[in-house]
Amino acid sequence: MIKLNNLHKYFNRKKSNEIHVINDINLTLPDKGLVVLLGPSGSGKTTLLNVLGGLDKVQGGSIQFDEQEIKHYNATTWDKIRNKHVGYIFQNYNLLTNLTVYDNISLTLNMINIYDKEEIDKRVDYILDSMGMINYRKRRAAQLSGGQQQRVAIARALAKNPKVIIADEPTGNLDSKNTQEIMNIIKKISQNKLVVLVTHEENIANFYADRIIKLQDGKVVSDIENSSNGSLDVKHETDIYLGDMRKVETINTSNLNNIDIYSDEDIKDQLDIKLIVKNKTIYLDVKSKEYKKMQLIESDSEINIYDGNYEKLDKSSFDDSDFNLQSIINEKAHDEVSRHSVITIKDSIKFAWNRIKDSSKIGKLFYVGFAGGAVLIAVAVGMLSGILNMDPSNFLQGPEEIIVFDKGSNEYDDIITLADHESVNYFQLANEVSVTISLPPVYQSYENTRRLTRSAVYSEYLDTSKLVAGRAAVGLHEIVMEKDMVDDLLTDSTYTMLGVTTYEDLMNLEMFVRVQSQYDSDFTIPVKLVGIVDDKAKVIYASKELVYMSTFNVGLYEVYEDDITLLDGSLPTTDTGLIIRDNDLLLNPIASNEIDTGYGIFNSTASFTTEEDVPNVLVRMETIEKAYFNSVYLRNYSKINFHSNDLEATIAHLKTDNVISESSYDIQLEEYRSNRLANSIPTITFTIVVLAASAVSYFFILRSSLLSRIYEVSVYRALGVSKGDIRKMFTTEVIFITTITSMIGYFATTFLLYRIQLFTEDIFEGFIYISPLSIIAGIVIIYVVNVIAGLIPVSNLLRKTPAEILSKYDF
Repeated sequence: MIKLNNLHKYFNRKKSNEIHVINDINLTLPDKGLVVLLGPSGSGKTTLLNVLGGLDKVQGGSIQFDEQEIKHYNATTWDKIRNKHVGYIFQNYNLLTNLTVYDNISLTLNMINIYDKEEIDKRVDYILDSMGMINYRKRRAAQLSGGQQQRVAIARALAKNPKVIIADEPTGNLDSKNTQEIMNIIKKISQNKLVVLVTHEENIANFYADRIIKLQDGKVVSDIENSSNGSLDVKHETDIYLGDMRKVETINTSNLNNIDIYSDEDIKDQLDIKLIVKNKTIYLDVKSKEYKKMQLIESDSEINIYDGNYEKLDKSSFDDSDFNLQSIINEKAHDEVSRHSVITIKDSIKFAWNRIKDSSKIGKLFYVGFAGGAVLIAVAVGMLSGILNMDPSNFLQGPEEIIVFDKGSNEYDDIITLADHESVNYFQLANEVSVTISLPPVYQSYENTRRLTRSAVYSEYLDTSKLVAGRAAVGLHEIVMEKDMVDDLLTDSTYTMLGVTTYEDLMNLEMFVRVQSQYDSDFTIPVKLVGIVDDKAKVIYASKELVYMSTFNVGLYEVYEDDITLLDGSLPTTDTGLIIRDNDLLLNPIASNEIDTGYGIFNSTASFTTEEDVPNVLVRMETIEKAYFNSVYLRNYSKINFHSNDLEATIAHLKTDNVISESSYDIQLEEYRSNRLANSIPTITFTIVVLAASAVSYFFILRSSLLSRIYEVSVYRALGVSKGDIRKMFTTEVIFITTITSMIGYFATTFLLYRIQLFTEDIFEGFIYISPLSIIAGIVIIYVVNVIAGLIPVSNLLRKTPAEILSKYDF
């Protein structure tokens, strides 16, 4: 049952040309029967029919469909109702002309989850046979005459066996014979279903209707049960019954087999006709003054010729139709579990390909332009990736495990106490180590060395699982270098030109650390590169003693105590005591016991002699640590660095002593990010402009596609195909076009940039960065931008009701 409650609908509402097209209509329609909406053109009958079928919305009132009451227009709700329960017969057929008759009908069965081919074939063949169209099942709809298309439209509406049939002038394009057959079928259907039919022909309404509702200016002016009897004259001007005409003459010769002449009136003028047959073509030469018009009747002509006499219809003909679709339906054929898109991906791709293939040369250049635009997008994404690339090797100075805090009022002993925690590896007093690399000799060169100064980490804290070559360093004379730093060296022309191109080549070179002061002209400690580690920061792993001597440029007593012999005096016990080599051996003989180490004035407490290679000045480790701290940290208020094995635990530990600290990595990352973003405005602007240009292009391409397919979309929506399926159709088209145009340009450019990046990393660093993540991000950005831009015109159209789209809404 359908119930209409106080329906109101306006055209051009609140404008000077406002039309109240549905004016307070209240109707209750039964579960079965033939209800005819009758009225002149402009009375609102078709609009009311559209509202009944959910093709259009109202501004007031509600509609009850079975147990469901719809107060406000909801496209999804009406799509489901129209899809499953309503069969619509349109005045203009609304067939998909590029599909066959079979496909047009099977489409509606797919919409209600019937995919079984046997069931589909059974229904389609039964209905087409009833319509006299079984021989046309494989013919495209575009190849049919108007009357034939209308019969297919009726077959499509009946195929899904809906509860309600809505018919808008269903016999308007049919001859009298077919009008009788179709109306008999509709009448037969109305015995078990509700059929709401619009017509302006009162004779059809009076003959077939169970109930006639007359409309005038949007109002119901009468609503009556039809009890009229009698006959129906539905003879059409396009129907010629030879039995009702006078046979003027028959020409029958040996060469001309039966030419009959018929007329509906006396022939007033002599027919001067020459019939010429040439090259299997018939030519007619008519010279009559009275009869000027000629029409050739072919198989697809609207003119129908019948041999007998025209007979009026009477109601006994209703029973002549044995149409009974219900008898062949298999209710189990419905697949209620799965739901497939009515419009397949294959069909969408096929349409998109044909559109590209059939486009003009200018149109094809437009598609080539998409590939060109993708080249710019690849560059833009690479530049944006370069900005966002927070590779630690580009900014991290020193190990990532460092915690930094202000010294404040803490003394040396206070700092040592704070460092005495399980999460702290050591207080990093000295931060760097300088290693000199001896390169293979060059012709006429006395010495060929390169000095490398990098942040230092004590050897015992090396994570051996990160070693990519060699082993961990042990003792004073072994070091390990970070992989990126080594790779930089091996791509440096200074090394490559001398044949140093592999890890093994570098590890075989001689290296040393200088301990150089005014008392030691060139004391060196030989070291060997024994391992290479993949770390985040470009650091050198070395012993604490080696780092101290490289930084302080003074020998450590603890390292050489077994190699020396005291001549006089005693080992230092104060914070400023040291021992020196016998004066005669010093580079600059010491005139007094006071020695300036660069970190304060020290007193010599003894002299020593040795047969080994030992620095001229030796100081205890603790002594130089305090002196360095007091010289650098107290005077310059430098930051304190702790090397941590648990950053969060160390920060929490320091917080308990009211010391605010943070990760050195986080500090450097934030500074690097700020600098990158501050300089990124041109790149971001370029990226936005390129993406916007691509989006605009796809907007117009899809808008053009939509304009060419607006009829197809209107049919789909009228039949109940969901907005989601329509969007899927166009989304598939965008994805396909993007794949065969933009992606080609994008991948080609990305590959080229990546190859350039491999060979010119130093040039590209911080400018363009190609990585798997940036490639994927670029692909996602291109597809997302293109799909969104392409679907904007589609979404704009789908906001309209199916009736508005059917009226060829121009967006």
